[in-house]
Amino acid sequence: MLALIIERYKQLDGALIFGEPQRLAGYFSRLTNKNQLYADYFLTQLKRWRQEMIIIQSAETQGVWNRVYNRGRLIEAMIIRHDFNDQIMAYLNSIIDFLA
Repeated sequence: MLALIIERYKQLDGALIFGEPQRLAGYFSRLTNKNQLYADYFLTQLKRWRQEMIIIQSAETQGVWNRVYNRGRLIEAMIIRHDFNDQIMAYLNSIIDFLA
């Protein structure tokens, strides 16, 4: 289920602006804190997602920009929660450090 949600989220062309990122951040947090396997998989997917975003940003369409902002809102929601394991939080903080 985790893999399916992440992959579908990556492909959404519409904007998620009604609290979906916050609810998904809660789901991801609960799931990744249940088992290290889920946390490792989720961290790997976050890293791959970052690489994929670099590739798709070359195509400037509304759908691509919605994907960029959807990812950003999800990352922000996860950082605000601050209840992911140390490895995931370190990765999220590295994204902030990279942007600063």
